[in-house]
Amino acid sequence: MTFAQILYFLKVYETGSFSTAAQELFISRSAISKAVHELEMSLGTPLFLRTQDGLVPTPFGKTLREKGMEIVSLMDETEAMMHNMVHAADCSIRIGITPTTGITIFPHLYRAFTALYPDIQLIPIEGGNAKVQSMLDSGRMDACFTTFSTSFPDAKGKLRMTDRLDSMLLYETKLVLCVDKTHPLAKAEEVSIRDILTEPLVFLKKPLQREAEVTYRFLQEGKEPNVVFRASQLAIAGQIVRSGMASSIQIRGTLDDNRDILGIPINPPAIYGNYLVWNRSALRQKGFSAFLEFCKSMDYSQFN
Repeated sequence: MTFAQILYFLKVYETGSFSTAAQELFISRSAISKAVHELEMSLGTPLFLRTQDGLVPTPFGKTLREKGMEIVSLMDETEAMMHNMVHAADCSIRIGITPTTGITIFPHLYRAFTALYPDIQLIPIEGGNAKVQSMLDSGRMDACFTTFSTSFPDAKGKLRMTDRLDSMLLYETKLVLCVDKTHPLAKAEEVSIRDILTEPLVFLKKPLQREAEVTYRFLQEGKEPNVVFRASQLAIAGQIVRSGMASSIQIRGTLDDNRDILGIPINPPAIYGNYLVWNRSALRQKGFSAFLEFCKSMDYSQFN
């Protein structure tokens, strides 16, 4: 079975006639008849019944037509994607980065992508999820990286998917207790909420989904988290943890650096996904297909 045979078969199916199909494809009737016959021989079943009223598709023909349409659509999509990747010079892509993804994934991806596609400019736009949401929905931003839990229902600070947006999970990570290297729990392989019921904690000023989940787990143990600091930025929270004044529960890789700050997994695990979210209109933009395929092909094992 060849792609040309499928194309000829679909045209015959559409027109109901070998002669009409041949005329529309600008080939001889014998050539298209031979192609369909060879296709039937390779599949071992007739695709049309030849009747006095014309061609009638068999059940096998109807099934092949459905699958054939999918094949043609995939070929067209692949051709367009490859064309965009090859001719992606002199274009720019506006990428939203949240405070978390600006520390974890974006720097690594930026370096790797720009080395492979030096003619495609990635323009980072930093902001919280509210700003990213507005710009993404309106098309002023092409795509963004964001991290959230799909298992914990609270939507605080979580990007809201709309009919204009599409998403792809890049990798999964987890919440860790971030402590300085001299902390009594620094050598623990994991900690439970019961282990840190009285632990002084620093969280960010803006409410986030992960703080809501941590608070929920504390409440299940009959206590509220002992939040002693509210930092405006992750960097400030990191300085507080580094000084030993408080610990913090954050997504792995945001505060912990395995030098001054260690990240200890929470038990049971709190899993968060890092997603690429994009406005569907960006698919028509020059170079975006190359960026999307690059994100799909990246090795994210270092971030798990």
